[in-house]
Amino acid sequence: MDEEQKIAIGSDEVYSYEDFFDFALGEDAVDFARVVDDPKKFDLEAIGTFKAKHISYREIVFFNFDKDSLPVFDADALKEVFPRERFYALTYDNGLTAVFKFSSVKLQGNTIKINNNLKWHSLGPKNTQRDQQVKLWSFTYSPEDEGKVRMCFVGDSQFHFQEAQDLKRSLDVAFGRDLKFVGKHLDNNGYRFHAYNQYTLYDLKRSLDEIPESDYFLVNIGTNEWKKPVAEKVASLEDQIGKLHKKYPAAKILVHTIMPPSTLQRDQAERLLWVKEYNGGIRNFVNALNSEKIKLIDLEEQFQPANDLKWFNNDGVHLSALFYSKYQQLISSYLAADSKLSEAFTGVTEDFESFPLTDKLAFHNNSNTTAAGYYKLVEANAGMALRAELQPTVNLKAPHRSEMTMYLDPYYQDDKMAIAIDFMVPNNWQLDSDNVDNQRRVMILQIHSKPEEGQTWEYYQKNLPFNRPAIALYITTRADGIYAELYYGLNGKPGTEFADRKWARVASIPLELDKWNTFNLKYKLAFDDSGFLEASLNDIPMITGSVNGRAYGANMHNKAKPYLKFGQYRYWADSNTHQVLFDNLKVGNREIVGLD
Repeated sequence: MDEEQKIAIGSDEVYSYEDFFDFALGEDAVDFARVVDDPKKFDLEAIGTFKAKHISYREIVFFNFDKDSLPVFDADALKEVFPRERFYALTYDNGLTAVFKFSSVKLQGNTIKINNNLKWHSLGPKNTQRDQQVKLWSFTYSPEDEGKVRMCFVGDSQFHFQEAQDLKRSLDVAFGRDLKFVGKHLDNNGYRFHAYNQYTLYDLKRSLDEIPESDYFLVNIGTNEWKKPVAEKVASLEDQIGKLHKKYPAAKILVHTIMPPSTLQRDQAERLLWVKEYNGGIRNFVNALNSEKIKLIDLEEQFQPANDLKWFNNDGVHLSALFYSKYQQLISSYLAADSKLSEAFTGVTEDFESFPLTDKLAFHNNSNTTAAGYYKLVEANAGMALRAELQPTVNLKAPHRSEMTMYLDPYYQDDKMAIAIDFMVPNNWQLDSDNVDNQRRVMILQIHSKPEEGQTWEYYQKNLPFNRPAIALYITTRADGIYAELYYGLNGKPGTEFADRKWARVASIPLELDKWNTFNLKYKLAFDDSGFLEASLNDIPMITGSVNGRAYGANMHNKAKPYLKFGQYRYWADSNTHQVLFDNLKVGNREIVGLD
């Protein structure tokens, strides 16, 4: 069998980048893809046309249309056709496109399974066993070419699993894209690193010459060494750290203690004793060095109790999103002193410069009654921005929305929250005359309640005595122009004990079209009048004639902390296409702090 027979797949030519990304959208389609014309950075090519089954959210099976066109793969051909270093996209027969990256690909007979840490960078497909006609595309993408400060993660699966991969992107955006991640491998977000599953101290020794120069090395290794002699392993780590320092004397090396085993691990008591001794050895040699270039990151000390299940995924071994959220704060406190880095924002930041967007953001498309809107990254605001679009509707019978969502629970401090976002309303934004006459408005940001722990959305919607969010920013058309309107307070449902509670408009400010605005929002959650809202637009307080520029009053619907939604939302028909652009989202605290 010649090489062509082994890897041949009937494929169509792609004549331009736009042919791939400007597709006819399906009803639920969301496009986060950035279209660029630089082939050195974005090399797109067709692989072929397949049938596909989504066995689960993290697993896809591909197979060709008929026996005659089914290629015969061997292991080498599979690697050549499906290199893990590339990104992939599926275009469906309904026009939907999804972009993804994977960690492994398997050949089973005449079918191909892509699974293991599948990472969707745009709209992920709904789980289905139904055969679907798809075109599969492959392309390269590197979002971190311009970073000023190099960082290299060295270690095992604690730096390799998806939550750790998302950490790198969060750090990159938090420091204004000034970080450049280096290493031998490419993760699912397009960032380089030097870590993989089952990595050991022997692997570190063997691959030391392959580790590229970096300003920071974050070394977390030892989880896969247990049962081996502790003193021998500590000595090996100290030796490799010394060689790395000798090779790159200007670099700062952050040596980590490893997390103790969770209570779900087998032999937990025995493992715990080993980890305690190993971590003690790491502390001893790092402290004895007393070097400004080699510092200790003591995970066991910082995360207390360190074997608490909240720090771990369901497997009890790999670390959770909550762990990496706290870990990001810890690493940021070290990076904050670097003069090459921009001022950081310790919560979540998103600059919408390229996909993938932060994994903390999602899109609202889970309602069967909602006519989905459309998102796209477009050139604006001296870079890229997110454009949320609502297309014209007639006889609308359900809400019309194009909204991003984000759970805020990890970022509240003493029930307080700070949010900042830039937005711009294009000069063609207008409402139909009957909607103007009826004083209708489009919601572009809201702080929305959600079910309490253990409750379903169905129960929440049926039993909650309130409707509407307690905080919302609108835009609307009046005879003299476009206005931003801010509303605050509780809205009781008819027939409930809170039926007389109605929110109030606390600010109304004219907007200049085609101009970027910065909206800052601060609020404190409460069931009583100790709750408050404070807001500014372009650094000008929005709420006037009140104490401290605040509106006071209850803002909680239930015990669950509310979440963020932004984009566009309306529940009435309009014949216009409405677009609003968003940029530079910041959620959380404005100061870098280490862990207590």
